[in-house]
Amino acid sequence: MKTNPSAKEMVQIDLLRRSSGGDAVSFKKLYDFSSPQVYNYLSNMLQVRTVIDAAFLETYQNVWKNAKNYRPTLKVSIWILGIARSIAKQKMEHPDVKELISQHKNSEYNNTITDTIDQETWQREALRNLDPYHREILGLILMPHTTYPDIAKLLNLPLQQVKTDVFTAKLAYKKNLVLDSTK
Repeated sequence: MKTNPSAKEMVQIDLLRRSSGGDAVSFKKLYDFSSPQVYNYLSNMLQVRTVIDAAFLETYQNVWKNAKNYRPTLKVSIWILGIARSIAKQKMEHPDVKELISQHKNSEYNNTITDTIDQETWQREALRNLDPYHREILGLILMPHTTYPDIAKLLNLPLQQVKTDVFTAKLAYKKNLVLDSTK
């Protein structure tokens, strides 16, 4: 069943269409709307500031360059996240980036071992200790206005698989919270 895009989505489609014609003002408005979501997604996936920033910049360069190729089979925000996801996956496969993430994870954990860890740090560590796919899928489902069908399209998975994977990721996160609380 095809639903009509919301007014907000229509604005994003129009901004992307105008961007494809070289309208920098429209591109900036699209960037302003989508960049917090994209940056949070990349932060969740890549965890190292320099790698996150490089992937973020590359994402929006690709959005600018490929705006003319957008087809409204996905929401604009999901299309942009698809670009970010592709870039993040490429970066995560690079041996130097893998090493940076590993070092970052270890240094973050060592810096948070104290008698009293604040709740935000505790939750961040529980999330960080998930495998990359579970971190990704939880990050996606927690984004405002992102639905299970959006995620299924983005990940190219059946809807029921996405629902199962989100459930499994939530269980793993809860387990990490419990394990972290015993340290």
